[in-house]
Amino acid sequence: MKRTVLILVTLAVLTLGTVSYASLDKRQATVPSTQATAQVLSKYEVGPPDAQELLELVNAERARVGVAPLVIDEGLNASAQIKADDMDNNNYFGHVDANGKHGYEYACEYSASCKVPSENIRWTPLAASTSRVVYDDWYNSPQHIAAIRKAGYTLTGIAVSNSADKYYTVQHFCIAK
Repeated sequence: MKRTVLILVTLAVLTLGTVSYASLDKRQATVPSTQATAQVLSKYEVGPPDAQELLELVNAERARVGVAPLVIDEGLNASAQIKADDMDNNNYFGHVDANGKHGYEYACEYSASCKVPSENIRWTPLAASTSRVVYDDWYNSPQHIAAIRKAGYTLTGIAVSNSADKYYTVQHFCIAK
């Protein structure tokens, strides 16, 4: 779906732009007579939040600061999905559920490799929710970006759940045993 949207946007930009060339000097092109105003969006800026896209954005930041990339752990994917679904199904946003359980506690339950867990969460309105929006919100939060950049974390799991009007995104981190 995202690939189709990107292709359509690219085609629109290519067909909107025209260039006229000066007939007086064939070696020098003039400024385009009509310039396309459409902006080409990256895959991170189109469609709903996506776990793989978020992993790419997180690992790009880790590379930028000289930290090894995170590796997906299927148990952490499961724990993140359980937390995202719990917030969605019970209509709350927070690290602690109604029973007093911290979301990161699921990480050790579902991942045999997890020694020290952590959690990033985010909710975004349905109409304005993309991987870039979720990542930028984490990036602009000191606690969330610290978790993303923490060298001790080597494993991760990311999940998205959506209700009628919002997306819940959860990232679990782990220091491996």
